[in-house]
Amino acid sequence: MGILAVLALPLVILGISGIIYIYQSVIWLLSRSAVQNKVVVITDAISRLGNECSRVFHTGGARLVLCGRTWEKLEALHDALISVADPSMTYTPKLILLDISDIDCIQDVAREILDCYGCVDVLINNASMKVKGAVQSISLELDKKIMDANYFGPITLTKAILPNMISRRTGQIVLINSIQGKIGIPFRAAFFFRKVEYGVHPVEVAEEVLRTVNSKKQEVLMANPIPRAAVYIRTFFPELFFAIVASGIREKMKTEEDI
Repeated sequence: MGILAVLALPLVILGISGIIYIYQSVIWLLSRSAVQNKVVVITDAISRLGNECSRVFHTGGARLVLCGRTWEKLEALHDALISVADPSMTYTPKLILLDISDIDCIQDVAREILDCYGCVDVLINNASMKVKGAVQSISLELDKKIMDANYFGPITLTKAILPNMISRRTGQIVLINSIQGKIGIPFRAAFFFRKVEYGVHPVEVAEEVLRTVNSKKQEVLMANPIPRAAVYIRTFFPELFFAIVASGIREKMKTEEDI
């Protein structure tokens, strides 16, 4: 009886692991089929995360409209996607130049996007600008440029695409943000989004974006344990959070002075 009990435990663990793996595989396959034939627009597709999002949605059969600031990088991404995908199961991506911080050109770009397929099913706002520095060292002009890239640009594009979604009574808008937007950290005075997921690989993030689009979740938080814990500490124990942050800043400044 004792031997059977010892043997049964590994078998139970193995069985549960197999069920979880099969469940995750099924969910993944359903996510891919859910975006088939959908028109998906990805801004800053030439970034690491943009590349991975492009890959998973392209493999899933989406009709991609890839936006980026550099034509050569967009072409390189286009060639990489079509070289590994089955042409009978995928669509050739459309490429559009877009500088999200150039507010004046966004309306024209939005019309160009809509001209590709006549509609947009999913808009993934992935473009952003990042800067690091103390408040007093960042010019007001740079602050404005960051706001254009991270707020006014995405919202202008979204508002230009939104009427098409409303008229069709369907559509999804995805905003990829940084966990820093939830907690606020030193040397990030300007408001910005950042595509850094604190140790979470871009492949994992892209696959989660695909699952989120399929499940239509309102919000997904991806982070390692420490930044995830920081979110909860900031929410429920703000005084403790800011005390820890202030202590870290003082230590950093002392170290720099010693150097």
